[in-house]
Amino acid sequence: DFDDFEPAVLEAEKGDQLLAECSEFRIQKYVRNSIDEEMIFPEKNEVRLLSIVSGEVTLRDIEKNESIACKGDSVILPYGEMIRMAFEQDVVFLVTDKFA
Repeated sequence: DFDDFEPAVLEAEKGDQLLAECSEFRIQKYVRNSIDEEMIFPEKNEVRLLSIVSGEVTLRDIEKNESIACKGDSVILPYGEMIRMAFEQDVVFLVTDKFA
């Protein structure tokens, strides 16, 4: 029965935006460009799923190993490692976290 709840339409915002939050997970949208400082995901915090919507990012671990994630890529950011994410162009990405 789908008549018991009618969700509100979520309007897109130009910047960062909370897209979904429930007891099982949270999805946030981020918009960054080349002048923004890198984003740091600390170690031993939580597992996150990174999904690139547009552009590309450079991911670096504590040992300075680098990998590029671009539009369409999904990357698991592990619990046990600190990851630095740098932006060399305009990028939109989603971070899913707070898994139950």
